[in-house]
Amino acid sequence: MSWSARVFSASVETVCAALASGEPALAAPYEDVSRFVDEQVGRMPAPQGLGVRLLAAAFDLSAIPSCGGLFHRLRPGPRARRLAAWRSSPLFFCRQFVRLQESLAAFALYARLEREP
Repeated sequence: MSWSARVFSASVETVCAALASGEPALAAPYEDVSRFVDEQVGRMPAPQGLGVRLLAAAFDLSAIPSCGGLFHRLRPGPRARRLAAWRSSPLFFCRQFVRLQESLAAFALYARLEREP
């Protein structure tokens, strides 16, 4: 698994856990949602896809000063706080990076409901 895929997986897990709200079809595991997010980033044209993957690396590393470790290795609480910090960042690209992940994760997660009989 690539570095960016691990970051996407950790953020997807955090986002989906908040969205699941007790619905059995939306419960963990979230590998399918993580794979979807990683695949969508992989389908982006080279400049944009590379930019998102570089932002994933920056996001992962940005947790070190405040949380003491890489984002993808943190527990759920610190992960949620890190996502919230980037969601409310004064930097546009930080907010958009989180919005992209949250939007793709929500789309894939709620698509599970369509597959339920």
